[in-house]
Amino acid sequence: MLTSRGRTRAEEIDDRELAASLANEALLEIRLLITRAKTQPEELSPDQAIDRINDLVGFSREMLAVSRPHRWRPSRGTPSRREQALSERPMSYRWNTSGPERRAWILRHVERAGLRWTPPPPLPTPRKGVPALSLRQRLGLLAGWRAGQ
Repeated sequence: MLTSRGRTRAEEIDDRELAASLANEALLEIRLLITRAKTQPEELSPDQAIDRINDLVGFSREMLAVSRPHRWRPSRGTPSRREQALSERPMSYRWNTSGPERRAWILRHVERAGLRWTPPPPLPTPRKGVPALSLRQRLGLLAGWRAGQ
């Protein structure tokens, strides 16, 4: 069976495609919550519906941001291990900061949609100690130090 993007459902999707699909799923769930709150108020209080909708809106916005490609803009020369990991797997941060309930929701969507997706590995831990300075930074420090004498 082919998807709208012309691929078989058994093919592994990347993080950006998944994020776009999850954003759409969140919007559909918001619609369902609104309908349930209107037609079955005894099952779902307005406060519960609003809290859940607010959570889904935030999640949908995050997923839309992940789904769009970003150009890497070096902040200080060589990208950190964390920046490299996020560049390779855009869902890394969202997956690793999500709780078990959100992760289960994501995996349920992947399974229901007949998709294959491998969750990203944990983000690299920050290195301990002072980061090494680049040659430019070392020369700048040396030049500044000598100018002050």
